[in-house]
Amino acid sequence: MARIINRTETATQASGTTYQVTLGAHQSGDLLLVCLTQDGGAATAIAPDASAVTAGWAMIGTQAAFADSKQAWAYLYADSSSETNPTFTGANDDWIGTCLVVREADSGGSILWQRSDWGGTGAGIATGTSNAIAASSEGGTTVITAPEDALLLYSWSSDGGAYLRCKSDELIADSKVNNTGASHIIGHRQHGASGNPADVTVYSTELIEGGNGWVLAIPNATGGNLE
Repeated sequence: MARIINRTETATQASGTTYQVTLGAHQSGDLLLVCLTQDGGAATAIAPDASAVTAGWAMIGTQAAFADSKQAWAYLYADSSSETNPTFTGANDDWIGTCLVVREADSGGSILWQRSDWGGTGAGIATGTSNAIAASSEGGTTVITAPEDALLLYSWSSDGGAYLRCKSDELIADSKVNNTGASHIIGHRQHGASGNPADVTVYSTELIEGGNGWVLAIPNATGGNLE
């Protein structure tokens, strides 16, 4: 079954229009996923630079800054065990980057995605929550139908150095990064029968911050092992 085999967090960066992400140990055929968060982000899209495009890196879904934060996902199916650390371009602002290495993902299947914008109002950690999947999407797509045995990745970004958390019975946590300008959290769960992914809630310590929430459905390679 498509499963995360390691996670690598890149040192946060306080400013700059470029940001290089450190990849985790991988082998040919692995799916390399990079989650990128920026404080602010403005109208400048996060994108692989020319060398990363040549290497095959591409972005997932569509982007939008919301509540002074922007998050985006990029991917590459590795051709070797020594892929070059990719560089991304974006707004001149804070950067956070996390790489997840996924084994036994179906390279012939589509990575399905759903993005919802969240935050801007709320009352702190008690009630400031957001569902990654809702009845309608603010990301330009309908709610996804994940295939059988998919790996589901959930992530959120926030401005203002918020501390984000999820319930342990909803997600297995994979990455939680916080600095004074931006924060993000990533978790996963396994999906059984084909259907809509489960709602998962994020909690934040900030009253009026927020950003983007994502769910990615990674298809399982035929005959893949269970996690």
